[in-house]
Amino acid sequence: MGEAVVRWCSNRHFAISVGLLTATACGGDVASDGSRGMSNVGGGPEGGQTATGGATQGSSTTSPPATETGGMATTATTATGAASSSGGTTSTTGAASSSGGTTSTTAGTAAIGGTASTGGTPTTGGTATLESTLAEFCTGSVNKVLSKGQLLQPAATRLAPTSAYRMKLHTKDFIGSDIVISISNGTGSAPVAGAYDLPYPWSAVIDTSTAAAGKVLVEGDTPGSGPWKLGVCVQLSDVSVSRRLDGTLVYVPGVPMDYVGLDPNRFAIWRLADLTITLPGAAQAPLDSLTLAQNPWVSLSIIDNVDEATGLVSFISNLDPYQTFYQPVNPLPPEGLPFVAVADGVRIYLGGYFAASSSVGVAYPTIYSPAIATDMSGITIRAPYSGSTPPNDPRFDPRIVKVLTETGRFVPAGG
Repeated sequence: MGEAVVRWCSNRHFAISVGLLTATACGGDVASDGSRGMSNVGGGPEGGQTATGGATQGSSTTSPPATETGGMATTATTATGAASSSGGTTSTTGAASSSGGTTSTTAGTAAIGGTASTGGTPTTGGTATLESTLAEFCTGSVNKVLSKGQLLQPAATRLAPTSAYRMKLHTKDFIGSDIVISISNGTGSAPVAGAYDLPYPWSAVIDTSTAAAGKVLVEGDTPGSGPWKLGVCVQLSDVSVSRRLDGTLVYVPGVPMDYVGLDPNRFAIWRLADLTITLPGAAQAPLDSLTLAQNPWVSLSIIDNVDEATGLVSFISNLDPYQTFYQPVNPLPPEGLPFVAVADGVRIYLGGYFAASSSVGVAYPTIYSPAIATDMSGITIRAPYSGSTPPNDPRFDPRIVKVLTETGRFVPAGG
């Protein structure tokens, strides 16, 4: 008796820039003959193998469902003398008959995501789509990233816009790098609140090898000119050699973005107008009595984010911290120069600015100047000396955290 061989393949969708990556992977063969039937489904590590016993003349042998792969179940029925093919189609070839009666072959369909049916009718009713996958994943008010089976809840902050709005998911400690998503509005007009299907009028990309498919979320009464948030509900497609982010799901309900009218001094660090006053001298006077410099030393206009775990204040990428902050006040007095942190117009704490070689332990938050001009991404505000009495660390006073959170710049410890 002739042997029918059907090759099973799994397919993924493909789109460039804002679609899903396509890759076609073929598994093993499915063969049936009159004396034995063997199904080898998904010969690779994603698949499984099922074997059926020999068929008797005048009857049909049905293989059990294949191993579930990537959330899609493939069910197939193989009849004696009939071939089963993937994609939901079936063909019957040469139904056998035995003496004393006729054997009919009931050709089962190969159904993706559904159950096998009889009568040769293709069934695809249970297929899991990208839309339904994202609808299930993108729920709640917490950021989520599902990467290679690992579910994360990372902090998300805005980044200074370039030619696009940008957000950063702080995933480096979990998957080796942060995820930066650039989001563009193709209309060139001010954003309007709503949920937008990619790729138009919005588009979202991670880098030259990784794009996103799904939705962009815009929230706010007057986005762009008033407080607003930008979010995403997407699946990433990574065509790089490593394919590290391929298939990753990302949900960010909304990150506060900059807008016209945002006061950059809602959070700022100020030096004193009189640079001859040292930290010990400033500490002798009430905080509100100190005369601040005309312009802030650090403000929201140059801050990308502030990390609670490390105290690092990261600056926008085109800023040189050494030239801007350190060099103009060198050399520094051994006692340190004072600075004042202000949130929403309220003076929160006094801090000290010291040379890198200083070994003075003070009961105030401190910033140390580097000895040489190095490639730095910001400044670190260190906690007060641990032996200070009473212990006090005002760096992340709730009033400061409130401003940083409302402006999309706060990275909480552990986030």
